[in-house]
Amino acid sequence: MTLNKKQIQYLKSLAYHLNPVVMIGNNGLTEGILAEIEQSLSYHEIIKIKIAKAKI
Repeated sequence: MTLNKKQIQYLKSLAYHLNPVVMIGNNGLTEGILAEIEQSLSYHEIIKIKIAKAKI
């Protein structure tokens, strides 16, 4: 599915007030994270994901 800019802006506005449900750490996107995302999306219509900054 491809979204246009207006659709992306609308979804961002819906998620703006949400707290992150899933956090991706230094290990990256693992099977456990993918399972958590799928479970969260089945419960919520939209979720916010936080990605940790890489430490250099």
